Amino acid sequence: MKSFLFLLMMTAVLLTACKKDQPATTPQPGSETPQYALQLNVSAFSQSTGAIDSHTPAATGKAAPLSDKIRYLLYRVWDANTTDGIKNIFQRSSVDTGFGQILDTLPSGRYIITILASKDSLFNGTTTDGFDDVLPSSDIFYKRLEVSVKGAVNQSVLLDRYVSKISVLVKDRIPYDVSYLTLKVQDSNDFTRPAYFHLLTGEISNGVMGSHYYREWTIPIPDSLKGTTNFRFETYVLNTSNSLIDLYFTGKDATKNRIVSGKSVNSVRLENNKNTLLTGTLFDNYPGGNGVTVGVNADWGRDSILVTF
Repeated sequence: MKSFLFLLMMTAVLLTACKKDQPATTPQPGSETPQYALQLNVSAFSQSTGAIDSHTPAATGKAAPLSDKIRYLLYRVWDANTTDGIKNIFQRSSVDTGFGQILDTLPSGRYIITILASKDSLFNGTTTDGFDDVLPSSDIFYKRLEVSVKGAVNQSVLLDRYVSKISVLVKDRIPYDVSYLTLKVQDSNDFTRPAYFHLLTGEISNGVMGSHYYREWTIPIPDSLKGTTNFRFETYVLNTSNSLIDLYFTGKDATKNRIVSGKSVNSVRLENNKNTLLTGTLFDNYPGGNGVTVGVNADWGRDSILVTF
């Protein structure tokens, strides 16, 4: 009997020891496990941040003040094992005094952290997966980090620009019966536009099945600008590489039903983090206004693309 009881006791001890050796599962935020402080300082942008916004090329890697570039910021944490979203922190420069400084607490574990920022509000605090790019879009920046939290984390984060910019100069006189200009964008070679941005991966894919046009962008022409020349407007397009697009311009009357004039500009080159400048005529029979010529604007150096139409 004593031998039997001794065997039972040893079995219980061994089972307890085995149970203690089992690896613990990654705790979730909000549990009663130790929490570690995480601080991310989003205070600069990588790449040539000034090139898309000014006529003076910026040095690669030059930092820019956060408030000069963006007004909205979304920080999101994902479980690295399951890719389930865990939490969001949404900031606006107009109301958050610590804009650009992320203060969070996380238990030990592996996480994916994504930071999405823009000049204009294309998303909100409830964004979970991504968003569709809609003209005139916005200047957009992004960074994806994989972090193993074992203690306090404090680091600076450089965001990358995820767009190309399109600036248009209409040189000829705007007719008095034109109340709207419209712009439609299409990919020259494939069906990746209009673009959808995936927050978890930072990838860009086709946002509208069966369509490769952006929704037409309508630009009102105020009475004060009718009959004038050198009308300017600009837009951003999600783009992380080099691509060719076709642009379709139309001038419409006040009813938006009658097209006064129209022109297409084909195979326009876009490059990430660069401004493509288009200059030409839409309404008058301007000599040499047909076709497309692509060159480099000397004022912008390597950081811009010039197209005349």
